[in-house]
Amino acid sequence: MNDPTVLLEDGRRLVDCQQRDGRLQLEVAREEAVRANEAKPFQFGGVEFLMKPYGWQMYRYCLDHRLGRVGLTLSSRLPAIRVQPHTEFIQGSGPRPVVQWYRDLLEIECGAVLFSVTRLDLFADFQGWELNGDMRRDFLCRAKSRITYEEDENFNGFNFGKRATGTFSARIYDKTVRAEQNGEGYWILIWGENFDPTKPVLRVEFEINREGLRQFALSSPDDVLDAAGVLWHYLASEWLTHRVPSGDQTKARWPLSPEWQVVQRAILAESEHGLNRVYLGKRRGGVANIMPNLEG
Repeated sequence: MNDPTVLLEDGRRLVDCQQRDGRLQLEVAREEAVRANEAKPFQFGGVEFLMKPYGWQMYRYCLDHRLGRVGLTLSSRLPAIRVQPHTEFIQGSGPRPVVQWYRDLLEIECGAVLFSVTRLDLFADFQGWELNGDMRRDFLCRAKSRITYEEDENFNGFNFGKRATGTFSARIYDKTVRAEQNGEGYWILIWGENFDPTKPVLRVEFEINREGLRQFALSSPDDVLDAAGVLWHYLASEWLTHRVPSGDQTKARWPLSPEWQVVQRAILAESEHGLNRVYLGKRRGGVANIMPNLEG
């Protein structure tokens, strides 16, 4: 779950929460960061963030923390606050505790808040399914856009749909390669004894954006998370499927591949893998990526 936006309740404005001695403390801290041309410590909700000397997209004030980012604005055209938890925080603590952490943080500073989810990522990992670029014709998708990725003539994965539509998109790719490239060594710890190091891990990932969530009348974090199974069933059964070619001219009548039937049966869990464990795995992955360069 990424990029929840936050509204302040009771008609209050962010400027009312951040006034101290007649000055907006956010602006005071930003001016200091701009003068120094570097991020400066800033207390927000009882937690020390770093105030950046620049904004975050349409949000003038950008606060960074190892657990995520907070954007704030005085504009009445946008939600007052936008939060972006880091992936490691979500994987380590689970999505609902992450939401509660941000809720507690914001309510200390601003009082009651109302969260609205703007993006949800659902994924499941599989081993034993070998994909290649020629198999792109075997997928049936409601989206028209379909991109095949290759590097050095090696197949990397598929993208279906476009994020710009604000609805649904999907990615299928080799997560073992991506984890190695990004220094995400913690995934091997998460996969645990189920991981066979002789086989690649194929990740099937769906991204549901604001308009897609709206089609299912979903907005609050709890409602979105409660509906994860329903969303997965729709996306893997109606929006995107993998078929076995047959003599029928209508692809929709081709039988589902055995591999995709396994994808459809995936059980989504709000796992908590331990924050320290995840960050330790990431640090180990980063060191592993540096070592080949040090060894020449």
